[in-house]
Amino acid sequence: IEEFAINIALNHNVLSEYDEKIKEKVYQGPNPDEVALVTTMKSLGIEFIERIGKIITVNIEHRKEEKKEYEVMQVFAYTSERKRSGIIVRDPNTKEITLFVKGADEKIFEMSDEYSKRNLLEETKKHLDLFAKNGLRTLCYASKKISQSEYDSWVIEYESLKSQAMMDVSKLPLLEEKISQIEKGVLLTGVSGLEDKLQDEVKEDIEKFIEAGIQIWMITGDQMKTAESIGYSSGFFEDDTEVYKIKGSESKGEIKDNI
Repeated sequence: IEEFAINIALNHNVLSEYDEKIKEKVYQGPNPDEVALVTTMKSLGIEFIERIGKIITVNIEHRKEEKKEYEVMQVFAYTSERKRSGIIVRDPNTKEITLFVKGADEKIFEMSDEYSKRNLLEETKKHLDLFAKNGLRTLCYASKKISQSEYDSWVIEYESLKSQAMMDVSKLPLLEEKISQIEKGVLLTGVSGLEDKLQDEVKEDIEKFIEAGIQIWMITGDQMKTAESIGYSSGFFEDDTEVYKIKGSESKGEIKDNI
């Protein structure tokens, strides 16, 4: 449970600052989902304090030492292709190296170790299904301990490919392959479900558009069940709307055939 919570507290682009008006630390960031999740962890006793250079400080209430520093060794940014983000950190006291990842369920499941696949995947899929039916936006979390020798042998080639990719974009697939190598065999630790509230009067406005004969399109990267749930809550679908679901792989031809 702690690994899951620390993943949320470390693996993000959120910044913290002290608000003089309310006399409290507040979070800001480009992704409101990350801000919401980091704020939630704070309320549960695992608080992201600050990021200064390569050091992230976290306050863990139930530990004696409480404030804990992590040295950031690598950061793997989220992209639409990767569908996940990751961070490798070292505990300066124990020297333990840990990889934390979060992202789309299919990507995290694919990277999971055998224990996770045998014992955790089916139950986790049920939770994801329940979250999606309730219109929640979901993320899966996983972590992995990395030995110093494993990291040392991996990082040499990684840094070389990283430098090459900056000059030659054709090297990017090799770089991604190298990142995937260190990410393999992660332990599934949990799932988050986040409510994406509609803005005021969205449902009423969409209903007026439809009544006026204006075609409405909804484009989303959410799961099918999440998208369908939001469709009903936003007035995009009515109770008697007939919904056709066309699924396919990456192949445009397959999708065309299904249509």
